[in-house]
Amino acid sequence: MRSRPLYSTLFIILAAAIAAAQQVQRAWLRIQPEGEEFAVHMPEPHWRIRRALPFGGATLKPISFEVTNRGVLFSVLSFSKSEPAAPKTLDALVAGLRTAFGERAALEFEREVKLDGRAGMQFRLKGEGGRGAARVYETERHFYVVMTYGHAEAAAASAHFQNSFTFDTAGADRVPLGEEVDVSDLSVSPAATPAPLWPPAGIAPVVGVASRTIEGAGAPATSGAGATRQKIVSGGVLNGKAVAKPVPAYPPVAKAARADGTVTVQILVDEEGYVIAATPVSGHPLLQRPAALAARQARFTPTLLEGQPVKVSGVITYNFVLQ
Repeated sequence: MRSRPLYSTLFIILAAAIAAAQQVQRAWLRIQPEGEEFAVHMPEPHWRIRRALPFGGATLKPISFEVTNRGVLFSVLSFSKSEPAAPKTLDALVAGLRTAFGERAALEFEREVKLDGRAGMQFRLKGEGGRGAARVYETERHFYVVMTYGHAEAAAASAHFQNSFTFDTAGADRVPLGEEVDVSDLSVSPAATPAPLWPPAGIAPVVGVASRTIEGAGAPATSGAGATRQKIVSGGVLNGKAVAKPVPAYPPVAKAARADGTVTVQILVDEEGYVIAATPVSGHPLLQRPAALAARQARFTPTLLEGQPVKVSGVITYNFVLQ
């Protein structure tokens, strides 16, 4: 007779674990990067990486907030107007983008758009790597390119991504920073990952893999004389060095399973203090993902080695306590 409560408890825990696993494929996060003027919903995990774009007679290195999710590239390119070679007008940005895309994809104008009082333009993307859409906007300090490219069946996901982009970062009707968005109806069938449109601007090692070097986070490996390894400083436990450390969400499924305790996440911090990689290494399985999502939003003071900014690897811990 005593076995029934035990079986019921095990069933609840198993159902919670299955629900958490299914949520991984549909979880999007509202991101609001520090120093930027926008917020957007994006599939997790995403990268913050500089891309090298041929832009007329110069090479620009905008920051790309990007992720390739089930065959689709979601990207927000941020061009700072403070850069000497930055375009001066929206038309100049579009002209430079046509040069940057080159033969990879055609940029076809559709219509003018407005967002939160700011003017912009909407384009279609067509190329060998797939189809997509791009909207370009101008603010006081930036030009932004909001882009999707890849699998043709991702129309719903592309529309959600584009429509979630906003300059109203404090809007009460928006999803709070760090919370997940249930977009289970936006999934698309698996497809080949589109090739990167532009190379990363710089080289970074993979965390925990000493024998490989990649050009930026998540990019293909390089080899030969041109692949130089940058210095990474080991920082140990980095909790006390964070200037911003968002509190992770406590998933209801984890509470139902009575999951608590400490979760340790290994992170890689870039030269500007942003977390560019976060991998949970210990802790309850139902708590590892929210801890990793929170770790990606953390911010650190840049670390200098002999006067030069360097990347730092270390761990950050989160304590989940049931009330």
